[in-house]
Amino acid sequence: MGNTNLGLGIRLDFVCIFLLILAHKCVASGNLTTSSCSQQERQALVKFMHSIKEDHGLLSSWRVGRDCCKWEGVYCDVTGTVVGLHLRGNVQKPHYLVDKYINLLEDNDVVLDLSSSSDYSQELITHDMSWIYGLSKLEQLDLSGVNLGRTQHLNNLCYTIHTLSKLSLSRCGLSMANFGSHHLNSSRELANIKHLDLSENSLSGQLPGFFLNMTSLVFLDYSSNDLSITQSLEKLLNVIPFISELRLSSCHIQNVSLSSTNLNFSTYSSIQHLDLSWNEIEGDFPSILTNMSSLLSLDLSWNKLNSYIPVMPNLLKLDISLNKLRKIEDVGIWRQCHLKELIASYNILEGEMNIGPSTNVSKCSQNALEILYLNLNKLNGSIPGSFGRFTNLRGLDLSDNELTGAIPEALGKLRLLQGLYLSNNQLDSFIPESLGSLTALKEIYLVSNRFTGPLPISLGRLTSLKVISVSSNLLNGTIPNSIGQLTNLQILDISYNSLQGVVSEEHFSNLLMLNYLNANSNNNLLFNISREWMPPFQLKFVHLGSCKIENEFPQWFRTQRKLEKLLLSNASISGPLPTWLRLLPSISDLDLSSNKLTGPLTNLPLVKERLFLQDNLFRGLIPRWFCKMTDLKVLDLSRNRLTGKILKCLWNMSLEVMLLSSNRLSGVIPSSLVGNPSLLWLQVNDNNLNGELPRDLGYLSNLSFLDLGENKISGEIPEWIGENITRLVAFRLHKNNFTGRIPHSLCKSYLLQILDLAHNNLTGSIPHCFGELHGMIEDTLDPYTMSRIGYSYGYGNIMQVIKAYADNTYLCGAPLPKECSPHEKPPTTRSNNKDKEANKSNKKQWRYKLFMFSEEIMDKIYVAVAVKVLKMRRGRETT
Repeated sequence: MGNTNLGLGIRLDFVCIFLLILAHKCVASGNLTTSSCSQQERQALVKFMHSIKEDHGLLSSWRVGRDCCKWEGVYCDVTGTVVGLHLRGNVQKPHYLVDKYINLLEDNDVVLDLSSSSDYSQELITHDMSWIYGLSKLEQLDLSGVNLGRTQHLNNLCYTIHTLSKLSLSRCGLSMANFGSHHLNSSRELANIKHLDLSENSLSGQLPGFFLNMTSLVFLDYSSNDLSITQSLEKLLNVIPFISELRLSSCHIQNVSLSSTNLNFSTYSSIQHLDLSWNEIEGDFPSILTNMSSLLSLDLSWNKLNSYIPVMPNLLKLDISLNKLRKIEDVGIWRQCHLKELIASYNILEGEMNIGPSTNVSKCSQNALEILYLNLNKLNGSIPGSFGRFTNLRGLDLSDNELTGAIPEALGKLRLLQGLYLSNNQLDSFIPESLGSLTALKEIYLVSNRFTGPLPISLGRLTSLKVISVSSNLLNGTIPNSIGQLTNLQILDISYNSLQGVVSEEHFSNLLMLNYLNANSNNNLLFNISREWMPPFQLKFVHLGSCKIENEFPQWFRTQRKLEKLLLSNASISGPLPTWLRLLPSISDLDLSSNKLTGPLTNLPLVKERLFLQDNLFRGLIPRWFCKMTDLKVLDLSRNRLTGKILKCLWNMSLEVMLLSSNRLSGVIPSSLVGNPSLLWLQVNDNNLNGELPRDLGYLSNLSFLDLGENKISGEIPEWIGENITRLVAFRLHKNNFTGRIPHSLCKSYLLQILDLAHNNLTGSIPHCFGELHGMIEDTLDPYTMSRIGYSYGYGNIMQVIKAYADNTYLCGAPLPKECSPHEKPPTTRSNNKDKEANKSNKKQWRYKLFMFSEEIMDKIYVAVAVKVLKMRRGRETT
């Protein structure tokens, strides 16, 4: 009986504790409120709202109702007291602010978070802080991202809220002018502050006066301010003697500021975490830091250190990435006895990592390291088998080096390893079966090496695996069925190998979490999956290009409702598109190119970004519903059997690339082009288009590639081509019926590299200014392509190579051998055609060799230029 009562009592205690925790969480989240907010707090918040110049909709709910506890971003406890105000939106907080909210459940602090979005076009701006009087009992206040650069009464933060323990004024546009030090000498000012964030402002010179009385401060982030004045760092440290975590990233700190004559870090025995990244520290490791015996983590990344890293016995984490270290011995991976995390990425480390006799390896080194990142260096030689002694290692990154040889079997001893990153080296041999012993492994990246053979069967035992990425190797075996047992696998990338054999549903039977599948460019890999199979996963990304799917469209895709990219190019798929395909949700990218798909362009889903259907056997008209894909950026329907006219509505979309070449399209080029100034590449060559060039074509001012060749277009080349479309890189009008002179305005297309006007009825002289264009072909063609066509680098030579003017009988002037006669009149079109036929048989052999190069070479040049320039354009847009 006594035991029963005891059990009941324990259960009641548990229930009570659970209810208390639940109530506390509801209070913290603002989901449970029995009272309205106080009038004083409401008035304070309303005054803040009115002080904002433009809230960009962030405070729209504040205009509805009187209970501020129901306003968006406002959190109240059960009594109606405002405990939090969060306007940060979806911007991820720095980890120390995340910790703040975690700790909130424990220390029961009152929080006000007015931090704004990091999007500076939507930042909150206020010039008045007097509203803070109504919130005088706050213990945590976050104004990150709120522009206070011209705020009045900023000193109220110090005078009024003397109970503050955490204050964040990051990205507030502050300078020293916002802090009047002569107002802040009271011993009560901010004496309770423990956490202070002033990062990303414009503070420099004399420190804010309130630092003088922060005796309780344990966390300070002063990053992205200016401490370049020699005495600034010393003065800062002297007023925060009990600091535990100090962040001084990007503060323009130089070696002189860390010299022993100006600073004695040994007196700051409380500092455990120090961030000096993104500064101007160069040369030798600052010796003064070695005296900081309390230091647990040290970040010196993004500096210019180039010498020996000393042993710091108590240090647990060291980040020296993005420096100029050259010798692997200087890093000291074998002598840092207590170090748990060593990050030395992106230096200039070279040489081998061998350690010599095993007796030189201390026991502590074998057991301490948990994270070792040496990626993005110049390390060579093989991976030492001695790495197998780091039995506590959880992450090993040796990617982007020059390592050779096989993966040592000893790595199979790292039973705690969760991440193995060996990509972009020259490792070879088989992937060892011993990796199947890494039972904690979650990610394995072996991309861009020279591994051969099959995937290890033992990988199927690694039930924690989330990522297998082995693309761009020489793997030539089969895919083991055991892969199908990896229930946590999310990413499987085996692309660009020579894997072979049959892939069946057994390979995917238990891949419940799979969302990324890439088997692209495994030409001998056959996917043989039954029509009735129902996958256990929902894929977002699929790339099976250049695999063998054969026959009809794979039926198992009909169950995939989360697809974002479906790429099935060159997969031997034949027949019409299935009706269920159009029922799929809209996807970002669809690539069905280079198959044997037939029938009309029906049953396609809506595509948001890129649609590739080229090199198939599609026939019929371009469907009018294509114009519903208003956000489409790339449309490629080239080399099919499409007929009819080009839809006018295509010009009103957001297309950047439209490729309709080598079809059977007819009619004139639509004139409604005004709505699409974003078009960069238009290619409609090799069709049956006729008529003259529409004037609206000149509105495509950003056009870089224009190919109208091999049609029946007539009339003169208009002057406005060069006047309005000044960024042309490639311009092709070959094999049409153009007449008249070449307009001099084309010389304004200063980027022009490919010009093909051959096989027309053009007359007159070639503009002299063509020889002065600065678009040099070497910017886009590699030496191999240049050697194939047999010409040296240079605009003048390449203009001859691309036979720009061939078969225009009455063109004259350089670089043609025919000189222009001042008395010669251009013939009529009728006589022009007649003379052309008569002269074709009489051309000299040397002229024939000069101009009549194969169309294949022309296309190779054109594509090379097009791809290069598009990448350059895209790169400029993203910067």
